[in-house]
Amino acid sequence: MKFSQKFLVKFFKQQHIKIVFLLLNCLNNIFYIFPILADIAGRKAIARFDYEATAEDELNLEINDIVDVIGVVEPGWWQGTLKGKTGVFPDNFCELLPEEKPSTKVMTSQSLADRPPAPLPAQPGLC
Repeated sequence: MKFSQKFLVKFFKQQHIKIVFLLLNCLNNIFYIFPILADIAGRKAIARFDYEATAEDELNLEINDIVDVIGVVEPGWWQGTLKGKTGVFPDNFCELLPEEKPSTKVMTSQSLADRPPAPLPAQPGLC
């Protein structure tokens, strides 16, 4: 079968457009997930519902379990660690806990009294 040049050009343009749309769709999915990864990696989530794992790579959740979140596997599924096991779990069964901020310890007169005295600065001529 012989194809005309006009047909071949039209065919390859159509295929090129399909490939471009496919790539754009993939990029769109990546940029949809990427900001979520940055927001939840290293956070903790609390289970709001029980979830019974249906696959070997899933976590069993019980209400009030605290999961160390690793990241997003795909929309709707997070990966995390619970009770020494790493696996995936549905994100709609959990709620992210507020980020832990470093504590700022307030010094009280009692805590100041427990500290050893600060060393005196060295003075010239005294040994």
